[in-house]
Amino acid sequence: GKIRNPTTLLFVYGTLEQQPKMLYDALLREILVLWKQYCQSKSCSNSTSTSLLPAAAAATLNPTSFTIGTYNLLHPTYAMKYHQHNGTYRTNQSNWSTFRQHAIISLLTSCSLDVYFLQEVDTHQIHDIFCSDKLKQDYDVIHYTHPKREAQDGVAILWKKGRFELLESEMVPFHAKQEEYQYYMCAAVAHVMDNVTQKRLLLACIHFYDKKCIKPQETLLQYILSKKEEKADGIIWGGDCNHEYKSILPDGFSTPVSSCARNEENGSWVYPTSNSKKIDWIFYSSSNGCEEEETILSSFTSLESEAFVKSTAEAFDCMGGYTLSDHLGEATTFIFS
Repeated sequence: GKIRNPTTLLFVYGTLEQQPKMLYDALLREILVLWKQYCQSKSCSNSTSTSLLPAAAAATLNPTSFTIGTYNLLHPTYAMKYHQHNGTYRTNQSNWSTFRQHAIISLLTSCSLDVYFLQEVDTHQIHDIFCSDKLKQDYDVIHYTHPKREAQDGVAILWKKGRFELLESEMVPFHAKQEEYQYYMCAAVAHVMDNVTQKRLLLACIHFYDKKCIKPQETLLQYILSKKEEKADGIIWGGDCNHEYKSILPDGFSTPVSSCARNEENGSWVYPTSNSKKIDWIFYSSSNGCEEEETILSSFTSLESEAFVKSTAEAFDCMGGYTLSDHLGEATTFIFS
């Protein structure tokens, strides 16, 4: 006979007034369990039909290559303020602690990129994320809070402990347009050594907002120029740029061709916002300051980087068909030659 799907029985106790909320919370917990099982099953299946990386796919990469992804997590404060359904329930209450926190942890651990640039994340959320034993075991992190943002959110860089060694980190503040305070937002910068290639990298996670900051991109590029004497072999920065870069890219930098984030039929960007703008970017440049031997940093789309972008585009029925954030992630794979 036909095998039926397994059934879960939920027993809810409490008064009649308490039972609806308790049932609601219990259902959310069960949905989370099912979602984790779904991630695990996806990661073991064929990559051409799923959004998550199969375990064997990592072996196809050149061992000297490394992956970098960027993701704006949608801070709960802004989700509730602007009624973003990705981050709220129908009551406009945040779904961070009950669902999104756990789902994003599963996404980051399943995709297992070498570096993550995260935006709209505060110190409490970093603590929440690193409650995961897997993330705590595999990744180190730096985080800087924007000086004057309403939500006290910030930017973070996560990197795999075995792959990279932190040499130096610092915050690059962006001047505020409001006269009552000096700075409004910032970038997080990490100078790291790649333990595999012995190349030095300057990594920067950014969140630009020209409406309230004075030329944040120019500030970052001036900072990068000021570090020329440190002779980094590669410079990689990215995040929520709030800019489409339709025709002109930042001077001296390239951007990967991310076919996984485009519509396969017409080449347009697939982006989960009403205006379909592509504003999350990764830029890179080779800059070793050595005239005798040039080190070239190049990028390509791998199964890992493609899996991350597609995973951030997953829509959840339990969230009304919305993705985990109002942003898609972006990712690419780099290699030195």
